[in-house]
Order: sequence, then C-alpha cells, then structure tokens
Amino acid sequence: RTNTYEVGILTDNVEGLMFDLTQKFTLSQTDFKSLNDELKLAINLGNATPNELLNTLVQRGQVTHFVEKIPSVNDIFIKTVTE
Repeated sequence: RTNTYEVGILTDNVEGLMFDLTQKFTLSQTDFKSLNDELKLAINLGNATPNELLNTLVQRGQVTHFVEKIPSVNDIFIKTVTE
C-alpha cells in the first residue's frame, strides 16, 4: 500500500481547499484534474489517517468519491526492479 487516495470533490473555494490540503498532506500535481467543476486529486496521507483527510474534504465541499490507490502487481514489480 502506498497510503495514497484518489478523491473527487465539488467545491466553490478551490484555493481554500488546496491550502488546507497542502498543510497536512502531499498532493501529486500530475494527478490533479478539474473536470466539470469536480476536482480529482491524488493525495498521500503521510502520517495522517483517512478520517483526517475526509474531515478536511467535507469542510470544503461535497465529496464525490474516495478510493485508496493500491498498486498493481506490475507496478510493484517495476518499482522493485528499478530500486
């Protein structure tokens, strides 16, 4: 497990949301998308818990999805070989 979650959220205050998230979590800029007013983000929790992330998200908007990103066997193999 990578302790990374993909989330979707509808919010009117993108700047406030991004500020709150960057204070506690690590965002992957490559996995940031804005589609039809929905933000899709990949967030690494670090030492935080999924509940802390959800709490931050619901304070800033409507969560549309919340999924843990689990690497595939192929991803694990490639990471192991390259290390």
